[in-house]
Amino acid sequence: MSDSVKFKCTKCGQLIEVTADKFDLPVSCPACSYYSVPPMDVRPQPLPKHDSPTVSDLKPVNQEDQAGSMDFRKYIAVGAGVGLFIGYLLRPSVALGGQLPFIAVITRGSTLQGLDQMLIPAAQTSFNYMLVGGIVGAVGGFLTTKFMSKK
Repeated sequence: MSDSVKFKCTKCGQLIEVTADKFDLPVSCPACSYYSVPPMDVRPQPLPKHDSPTVSDLKPVNQEDQAGSMDFRKYIAVGAGVGLFIGYLLRPSVALGGQLPFIAVITRGSTLQGLDQMLIPAAQTSFNYMLVGGIVGAVGGFLTTKFMSKK
């Protein structure tokens, strides 16, 4: 593709050269000062778009690779679930009350009312225990898949 095109002025026929940055703008003729726009047939044509792949371009799916990626996700999900459960079981106790109920923990204490609002920091800490347990469990599930795939 060239950086400029030449075309004739529509009024006087004078040859005008236009640079690439002015293809779509009216250009003043140096001879008669009439403004002309380069005709469509002399403008550079856009490159053809790449067609979508055909059936012959596609590679068959390896069933073993696909099954391995599903195991990968399963181990991470199971590890996260187990970690959340262990984090919930290991949550701290509060004085004179034991451990907080699940709803108070999962909402970080936003459901607590009245005097129970003093327990919001404990609910937030309990939620953090669950969150850390879930993250550690997911990482453990991920590492399990990596060590199992090396066998």
